[in-house]
Amino acid sequence: MKRRARRFLLGALLLTGAACAQTPPNMPNASDAILSRIRLLIGDAACTSASQCQVLPVGARPCGGPDSFLAWSTQRTDAAALMALAKAHAVQRQREDDKSGRQSTCEVLPTPLASCLFAEAGQAGRCTLQATTGNAAAIR
Repeated sequence: MKRRARRFLLGALLLTGAACAQTPPNMPNASDAILSRIRLLIGDAACTSASQCQVLPVGARPCGGPDSFLAWSTQRTDAAALMALAKAHAVQRQREDDKSGRQSTCEVLPTPLASCLFAEAGQAGRCTLQATTGNAAAIR
């Protein structure tokens, strides 16, 4: 009886692994899942001064460099955890690009500036990206 249960469990694990090997078209891929975790960690990017606002390169282009940028705040975000997720995201994107054969124009995206934007005087601010010339598409 125990042998049969073990075989069943082993078979179920093998089938699960095979099912996870390919991502169905309507399911998010691994890099999307990591990006969601990055956005969750950044949260509202609250700030009280521009010095708290930083720029995070996100993803990877097939020819090198980041795919886009996100603003984040040192006030509430664990920088080490964020950098580790960003690195994992870039590595995963490179794997996905290699597997799919994705290509790009190989343009280099200039890094935008981050600033603390206040809705009203006396209110908490939010870190946002300021586009540099020709860089609006890289800001997410």
